[in-house]
Amino acid sequence: MLVKGSLGLAACVLHTTTESREAAQPLANENGGLAIAFDGFLANWEELRSDLLSRGAILRNRSDAELVLRAYETWGEACVGHCDGEFAFVIADWRRQRLFGARDHLGLKPLFHYRDGDRLLLASDIAAIITALDRKPEPNFGFLASLMAGELYNAEQTAWQDLESLAHAHWLSCDGARFVTRRYYELPTEVPIRYRTDAEYAERHRWELFDAVRRSSRSCAPLAIEVSGGLDSSAIFAAVDHLHRQGELLAPDFSGYTLVGEEGTPSYEVPYARAVADHIARRVEEVPIFHPPCDWYVEQSRTDQELPPPSNGAMSFELERCASENGARVLVTGLGGDEWLGGSRSYFRDFAARRDGAGFMRALREDVAVHGWQNTLPLAARGGVSGLLPSTLRRGIRALLNRDKTSAPVAPAWLKPHLRDQVAELAAHYRESLPDNPDLRERRLRFAYPWSLYSRATMLRQPASNGLELRFPFLSRQFVEFSAATPEYARMRRGINKYTHRLAMRGFLPDIVIERDTKAAFDFDDTNRMMCSYITGVGAQVLDDLVNHDCFVRQFGERVETTVDASLTWQIYGTYAAACFLEHAH
Repeated sequence: MLVKGSLGLAACVLHTTTESREAAQPLANENGGLAIAFDGFLANWEELRSDLLSRGAILRNRSDAELVLRAYETWGEACVGHCDGEFAFVIADWRRQRLFGARDHLGLKPLFHYRDGDRLLLASDIAAIITALDRKPEPNFGFLASLMAGELYNAEQTAWQDLESLAHAHWLSCDGARFVTRRYYELPTEVPIRYRTDAEYAERHRWELFDAVRRSSRSCAPLAIEVSGGLDSSAIFAAVDHLHRQGELLAPDFSGYTLVGEEGTPSYEVPYARAVADHIARRVEEVPIFHPPCDWYVEQSRTDQELPPPSNGAMSFELERCASENGARVLVTGLGGDEWLGGSRSYFRDFAARRDGAGFMRALREDVAVHGWQNTLPLAARGGVSGLLPSTLRRGIRALLNRDKTSAPVAPAWLKPHLRDQVAELAAHYRESLPDNPDLRERRLRFAYPWSLYSRATMLRQPASNGLELRFPFLSRQFVEFSAATPEYARMRRGINKYTHRLAMRGFLPDIVIERDTKAAFDFDDTNRMMCSYITGVGAQVLDDLVNHDCFVRQFGERVETTVDASLTWQIYGTYAAACFLEHAH
C-alpha cells in the first residue's frame, strides 16, 4: 500500500507471468511521483517495450506494470492508446495530485468507481469499494428491473446506486475538482481485407488466430484450456498445441479440461472433446458440471457484494478448481468466437453497396441451392435495396420502424409500472444510440452489446476465487479488428457459418468438429425450477418494492413444478439474482 497526502493505492495481485513477479505492486517510479496498480496482461508487451526503449525510457524490470507506468511518463493520458491487452489500471500522480485509470478496448477487466462526498474510490472489485464505505449505497432498482426483464441496456451501471463501472475503451481522471472520462478507442469501420480466394482468407485467419493465442498464452505455469468440443474452444486448444510443438508457446506446458453434462442432453459434448484430444494426442480432463444448491448462489452474492453468477457460469466452478489444483494460473477460453468467427447473410447488402453484381449473383446462386428460392429471394431483395439506398433514406425508414417498436412492451407485466416505464425508456435510448447504417449497427452489437460487456467483466470473479486469470484470444483487439475488417461473405457462405474459420482449422481439428453444426445448451431445468421456488418464497419478500406481488407469484409459481420455457431463462436468472442481491443489500 502507498499513501501520500490525499492519494493512496493498494494492490492484491494474481501473478500469472514470470515478468509480473519482478515488480511488487503498487509500483512507484524512482522519485515517488507516480505509482501504479495494474490488473491483467499486455498483449503487445514486445512492441511497447521496444518503443519505450527507443525513446530513452529506463525499464527497471520486465513487468507489464512497469511498461504502463513508463508509457504514462512518456505520453500522459495518451498512454492508453499504446497499450493492448486485457487490463485495468490506476495511476496515482502525486505531481499533479490526480488519479488516472483506464480499461482495455472491450472492458475485459473491470474498473469501478464511486464518489463518496469528497472521496473517489476506484477498484477492480465492487466488494473492495463497499468495504471501504461507512454505509452501503442504496440498491439500483432501475438496473435490477432491467435485469429482471431479461435485458441490459447500460453496462456502466451496477446493482448499487451511483457505484458505476468505467466504460470499456475509456480512461478517467480526477484531481479533486474535476472528474473526467474520455473514450480512447473506436473499432475501425472500414472493411479493407478482400482476398481473391478462400485459401487466402483461411491463411490470414489462421495466422491472426494463432498469433492472438500466442500473445494470450504468456504464463509462468502450465496453461489450462477449456475444451468444450465446440468449434471455438477446440480451435484454441489446437492452436496452443501447434504453438507448443513449434516452440512458440509462452508457457511451459498446457492441459485441456472439458465439462461432462448429462448424457443424452444438449449439455453432453464429451464425444467431441474426446475426438479433439485423440486428434492432437493430448488428454483432456473430464470434470462433471457443477450444479450448486440455492444457498451457494446467495453466499456468492454476499461475498462479492454483487449479483451471483448465472448457472452457465457457476457450472465451471469445479473445472476451474481442478485446473488450479493442477498448477495452472491462466485459463484460456473460446468465448467471443460466436461474435467474431460467425457472419450473417447481410452480404447481399455489401455486394449491392459496392456495385459488385458478380458477387451478388454468386451468393444468390449458392444460397438458393442451400435455402431455396422462397427463403433467399426476399432476403436478397431487401439486402440489395438497402445497399443501394442513400443513408438519409435508410435513417428515415429506421425511424418509422422504431416508432412502432417503442409502443411494444419491453418489460414484463409483473414489474411495478414506474419500473416498466424506466426499462422502456432505457431500451428506447439504447436503440437510438445505435448507428443508422445497418452494417455499422451489426458491428456495434457484436463489439459492445451491453449484456456481453457486463457478463464478461463479471465472470472473472469466479476463476479468480480459484486462483486463475481468464483470457479471451477471440476478443483480443488484434483478432477483433481483423474479423471486423473482413466481409460477411468470408464468415458466412452456402449456409455454413464460420466458413473461413472451418477452412483455416482443417487438418488441425477432426472432421467431426470441423463439420459440426450444433451447439451445446446449458438451460438446466432443475436449476430454473430451484430459482423459481426461491423467487416465490424468500425472494417475493425482498422484491416487494419492484413487483406486483400477485402477478409475480403467478408468473413464477406455476413454473416450480413444470418444465420451464427456455425463453424465460434470463428473466428467471435476472429475478433470482436480484432477490439474492437484495437479501443482503438491505
